Amino acid sequence: MSNERWFLSTLIATHLVAISAASLPDPRELNFVPSAATSPPVDSIARLATPALNATAAALSPLEAQAYRLTAPVRTLTRVYVQAGLRQRWNMFSNPVTADQYVRVAHYVRSSREPNRVRVFHELALPGQPEDRARLVHMFRDKALMNSLEAFVVEGREQTGVEPSELDPVASYFGNRFRATYLTADEELTRIEIWYGLAPTPATGDRLTDSQLQKRWDVVQRYRDGPFETPAPVTPPQPGAFQGEADIVWRLDYVQNR
Repeated sequence: MSNERWFLSTLIATHLVAISAASLPDPRELNFVPSAATSPPVDSIARLATPALNATAAALSPLEAQAYRLTAPVRTLTRVYVQAGLRQRWNMFSNPVTADQYVRVAHYVRSSREPNRVRVFHELALPGQPEDRARLVHMFRDKALMNSLEAFVVEGREQTGVEPSELDPVASYFGNRFRATYLTADEELTRIEIWYGLAPTPATGDRLTDSQLQKRWDVVQRYRDGPFETPAPVTPPQPGAFQGEADIVWRLDYVQNR
């Protein structure tokens, strides 16, 4: 084999090793989804497949943690290469979503005409399309938002004492768009909040009642028609604060002061 082929083969092998090691999920990131065995199987296929799949998952779980630990040196050596834009999230099976997810953005506005008054407007950032209609076109903005939220959680856990910055671009994007579309020359944005919302998925065999679903849609539609104004809080909430609407629980994840 020529030197050129050896060189190319080495590059390809290094690339495959790097992305394979990076694709292993951190055990701390996994949602340990309760076993489906806690719910009665809903059909004959489930009655047959559930015990076998649960046994397989139980056997493989320790191996995944061990594989992640053993490949730590490889990830250390290839981190710069992977972070150059090759990192992919292969966790659609290892970390399945167990709730409907939403993101809302709050904009705090102050005007030079009324310097002592703060107005707050909310808008829905995720999902980018109505849930009660067929979504025939994929919105890559939704994927970008979810990637930013995942990176935000991981960064916050790994850098204790350092405020994560992964949501800075998200806040800046929606803030700049809101300013360009809605603010007048005498108004300015003073604060942007990013709230992450979860509405639990019904257990296997269950479904939301029409009333529960309608209440959630009413909440989401109000945000989708926005940005809409809400009363300004006496004291702005701090990261980690919770609010509830219908069956959605909102958590304030990020604040950008301007």
